[in-house]
Amino acid sequence: MRRKDAEAMATSVLGDSMLKLKEVAEFLGIGLSTAKRWKAQGKFPPPDFRVSGIIRWRVGTIERWMEKQEGR
Repeated sequence: MRRKDAEAMATSVLGDSMLKLKEVAEFLGIGLSTAKRWKAQGKFPPPDFRVSGIIRWRVGTIERWMEKQEGR
């Protein structure tokens, strides 16, 4: 799969909005470096989409993860 095609697919999978790590960080109100560190430490949920080095999360995945974090 060409990277351009993978990028287009990552933007919307089955109609769900897909977020890049930078967008996840903005959604959470944290810095990109913090998001990268949390991802490296395994503190983020696994991505919903991973193809050719392109990683994306569904908004719902991040919202559910946030709810679980609040319950801790």
